Amino acid sequence: PDGRLGVRGGGGGAVNVVMNITTPDVQGFRRSQGQIAAQMGRALARGHRNR
Repeated sequence: PDGRLGVRGGGGGAVNVVMNITTPDVQGFRRSQGQIAAQMGRALARGHRNR
């Protein structure tokens, strides 16, 4: 441990994210891609802060 909350500081490794999206409405999905990307970006940022 490095003395901070008993957690050893380490280098960040690669992060793999898999998203499976199933939809009968391809056009709706295309319209929603920006929103999905924004939500994914926020989730990844939260995960990065919690490392």
